[in-house]
Amino acid sequence: MKKRGMFRTALLLLTVGGGAVSCGGAAGSSVGSGGAVSSGGSGGNAGAGGNAVGGAGGGTVVADGTPSPPVAGYHRVFLQDFTTMASLPLNPWDMGSGIWIAHTPSAKDWFTFIDPVDNYNPFGIGDGQLTIRVAKRGYGDPNNWFSGYSGGLLCSMDGSGNGFAQQYGYFEVSMWCPGGPNTWPAFWLLDRPSLVAPGTAGAEIDIVEEYGNWGTPPNDLQPDNYTATWHRWANANGSDGGKGSAVSAPGLTAGYHRFGVDIEPDTIVWYYDRTEVWRVPSYDEAKRPMFLLLNLALGGGTYNNAAGDDYDWNLTPNPSDLRVAYVAVWASPNSPNY
Repeated sequence: MKKRGMFRTALLLLTVGGGAVSCGGAAGSSVGSGGAVSSGGSGGNAGAGGNAVGGAGGGTVVADGTPSPPVAGYHRVFLQDFTTMASLPLNPWDMGSGIWIAHTPSAKDWFTFIDPVDNYNPFGIGDGQLTIRVAKRGYGDPNNWFSGYSGGLLCSMDGSGNGFAQQYGYFEVSMWCPGGPNTWPAFWLLDRPSLVAPGTAGAEIDIVEEYGNWGTPPNDLQPDNYTATWHRWANANGSDGGKGSAVSAPGLTAGYHRFGVDIEPDTIVWYYDRTEVWRVPSYDEAKRPMFLLLNLALGGGTYNNAAGDDYDWNLTPNPSDLRVAYVAVWASPNSPNY
């Protein structure tokens, strides 16, 4: 895979350890509001509508309704309910008075994530969902590393550390993965301290990375799998710890599913449709306030070109859509803001 100034999260091809876990699934739902914590900053806020992206067919969007707490007594501190929104306020790089920016806060995107502007907007609100679209737009991908494709990313914190982050608690997304060849949706977390102090060891928690290419290329593709992963990044250039677990989830790409993680002082536990799929001991860098990232990129999973050493972008459905019903976070009794 050709790489462009890789963001240190290394959402790359990864070798996963741990046994595969098989799960069933049910749809999630949402409505309501919650307050963000660890916020600050000022500045303008540019609105972004859904003019370039519409909802996708092929299924029923989750019904309106407030997502219940994952554990009795957990307190919700953040909710973006896309099923009831009419527009998505979004800035390219600075949080301003908004909730999301459209790039990784370190400004080192590993895929062509574009600004939410005019007819090239990769984000759309409508049909009771947020749509994040990968497409050939005639904009972005200046080096043609992805055959002209570009996609979208949402991040809850900017490079100055303004925005939402949460220390301990349950982080969850309800989303519908596209599953097409070369698609790579993900919902993941990074810690705020290592963002604002570059060179500091940091944490990454990948709640879900779903690959359109999982089986043996080019024809044995098995998109109904995903990985849950943790990383400890020693510095901006490398990792000195981490492990992933492969999760087999039949029906994953056929509708909405909920992906979550509960981060506590002693353990980190991953969930698929509120069923535990993996747990590991916690580590120091993961015990910090964590901010949210949600994106649709291309290039995860196994190579699928004829030579088996790269991606055949001609196989990528144009466009490909990730559909999202909500993103929610609950504080646990261990959280400072509980």
